[in-house]
Amino acid sequence: MILKTDQTGDLMAALAKAQGEFPPIKKDTKNYYGGKYAQLDAIVDAVRPALSKNGIAFYHIVESDLERRTASVTTYLQLGEQWIADFAEASAVSRQWDKQQNSTVERFDTQTISIVWTYFKRTTLQAVTGTAAEEDTDAQELVGRSEERRVGKECRSR
Repeated sequence: MILKTDQTGDLMAALAKAQGEFPPIKKDTKNYYGGKYAQLDAIVDAVRPALSKNGIAFYHIVESDLERRTASVTTYLQLGEQWIADFAEASAVSRQWDKQQNSTVERFDTQTISIVWTYFKRTTLQAVTGTAAEEDTDAQELVGRSEERRVGKECRSR
């Protein structure tokens, strides 16, 4: 969810200048589906110098709701009194197979909360800066075609 102040003209003009200075972001980490993406530190390293040079601060506010077992991040770009932000929230519960109990158990702890925070810091920073730090897979993973795509690529490359 994008949030913003009523006036953002100066911020947008400064962001446009900064975007022109962003270097390409190296996508050198593979996700679960085989697509590549950039780690959070690579994105920060790519955008921070140009944002700072153009007077734009960025920062993350992280929160968790212990009752609802969620974690959230709001990432801000700010220039003076003008700001835009992206808010994201998700469950911070993981499910893992426990060999001793021979069943799936839920985990909700500081580590699972931190995992969600890191993921959302990365994706919301991309959103507010207009950067592309993930491969475009055409959402094939969502429609169950990631394995078909990989197999198809292997067949074509032989």
